[in-house]
Amino acid sequence: MAVVSVLVQPSLRVFLTLLLLVALPVARAFDEDVYGEEGWAKFKEGPKWQEQDVVLPTYPRADDLIEVPLSLHDFPFTLWVDSASLDVGDDRVVRYTGILRSKTGVDNVFYEGIRCAKKEYQRYAYGSGGEFQPLQRPQWRPVRAVGQDRFRSVLMDGLLCPLPGYDHEQQIVDRLQARKRRNF
Repeated sequence: MAVVSVLVQPSLRVFLTLLLLVALPVARAFDEDVYGEEGWAKFKEGPKWQEQDVVLPTYPRADDLIEVPLSLHDFPFTLWVDSASLDVGDDRVVRYTGILRSKTGVDNVFYEGIRCAKKEYQRYAYGSGGEFQPLQRPQWRPVRAVGQDRFRSVLMDGLLCPLPGYDHEQQIVDRLQARKRRNF
């Protein structure tokens, strides 16, 4: 019996070594990011990235609004996203109409875009009197997880970003609605 165990031991080591050598590349193949969004924060845009022309959407209707639970301490607003305005452009910018509603019922309506790859946002217009007023010189600004603008960080973290592989807008709507169901 001792002779058999000595012979089995080295062959078992060889077998396990061969198994690992074969299994690791196979496991990596299954872990491949087929949609190009893995580690979206590490994604590097090419030098030729150019923002597409932006067309302002129609003003939001109450039927199209999705409440987004934020769970932010001392954040005095409720966030609503207009599902009809959601658009993922060819430039990979997620554009949407947002409404920040104060506890007293005052609405701050805006249309903006988020670049997931750069963690930036750009506001294109403010809502006033039932229509959008475009900004003259919108600029890309960093998304920060502090202050009154921290709601964008929540939006980026798994709701708008990373971009889904297909049917972008519907999948983002599904994410927003799922978050609402989980929090109520």
